[in-house]
Amino acid sequence: MVASKAQAKKAVTLAYENEDVEKINVFVNQKGYRTTPIIYLNGEAIPTSLTSQARPNQTLLNFLRTVCGLTGTKLGCGEGGCGACTVLISKYSKYSKDAGIDESECNGGGGGGNGRIVHMTVNACLFPVLAADGCHVTTVEGVGSWRSKYEGLTCEGAETAACGGGCGEEKKEDYLHPVQRAMVDIHGSQCGFCTPGIIMALYGLFAPEGKLLESGQSRVEGVGGGPKVSHLEEHLDGNLCRCTGYRPIWDAAKSLCVDAFDDEGVRGPCGTPCRECPERDTCEMDCNVKDKTNVNAGICCSSSSDKIRDYQKVLQSKHSETWWNQPNDMFPKELIPHRKNNVVNGDSGIDSIHAQTQEQLKKPLMIADSSIHCGGTWFQPVCLEELLDLFREFANDSGGIKMVVGNTEVGIETKFKHAVYPRMIHPSESIHSLYDIFSTESNFHI
Repeated sequence: MVASKAQAKKAVTLAYENEDVEKINVFVNQKGYRTTPIIYLNGEAIPTSLTSQARPNQTLLNFLRTVCGLTGTKLGCGEGGCGACTVLISKYSKYSKDAGIDESECNGGGGGGNGRIVHMTVNACLFPVLAADGCHVTTVEGVGSWRSKYEGLTCEGAETAACGGGCGEEKKEDYLHPVQRAMVDIHGSQCGFCTPGIIMALYGLFAPEGKLLESGQSRVEGVGGGPKVSHLEEHLDGNLCRCTGYRPIWDAAKSLCVDAFDDEGVRGPCGTPCRECPERDTCEMDCNVKDKTNVNAGICCSSSSDKIRDYQKVLQSKHSETWWNQPNDMFPKELIPHRKNNVVNGDSGIDSIHAQTQEQLKKPLMIADSSIHCGGTWFQPVCLEELLDLFREFANDSGGIKMVVGNTEVGIETKFKHAVYPRMIHPSESIHSLYDIFSTESNFHI
């Protein structure tokens, strides 16, 4: 039988079998579940027309590139080893370093006020997109902008210029974040494939944890004196680069630290002062050769330490302190529970959206996928009783259930070992008994 042209043009949508689809009405109407995740991206809420396309077995990286069209985050190894897919996840935590746990009712609760905004970098190639529900995702596209914001304006019109305004000069600021600017100026990028991941890893290191959007908080106040060189290695050990040899990347990162010159005597790219090098007579490095021709000079030729010292002065002239608090300033207030002094009324559209978002986040989440083969079902309970109910209902069912938190192992099993998990449960962090480890003056709480 030959199909007509009209039939051929008609799009065909295949629906794969997923027995949990039939249970959606029960979970929504009787158990209060919602079926659409709430995710914020680079300061703005992702429209429901896009979040509704998020699937249980889909990674955050795949969602960002194929659904949101943001291709700055790269796919390298696909197993969390190269760091090219690094993004920043920010969320509100009820746990406060000063006040402990803000206990509230079972369904997420509000009340807050003692919590904080926490930031962490993740490998988007493994991180499930649905695990970002209730979170703010920052990609390399959200860190800075290549557009000259003040191009064509005089300094009188650039109120946020680093000079403070009023110098009358034309401003053509590229508005890169200091992390991006350092990588550009100190040549930390060659082919550029790994650069977005390295930018985000450093961005996460310099992101200060803040209490409820403390706008204007300085870099030093935000991170207890500023990032130190000793913190760099653990934040960059998951990022691979095959071009640069890491020296310019390290120099760029080090130039952003407050203790970049504790090793005042270090000269030369090898990390040893040329005039103290045991191989000075045979070393053919340019710095040593030039220094031997001018032994009366105060220092040897330009070295990494010299470049970093000079560049810090340039960086300070280009960027104000407000850049360092960008992760907190950009964090959506809709993801922060209402404080007691925050009166919500129907007259304010912003407050109304805030209230609606918080009400939705109190509900558990269920996503049943029938668009692809073995699409699976995602459950996100928000209290311990809901989690136990899921175990009672599905533990002995066909396929069983799989607990997913970081997804570092399940992601590998599904991608490379072709494992199939029909149902996955991601417990919400509002279930404190599963997540929180903290101490008081007399006890450890685990």
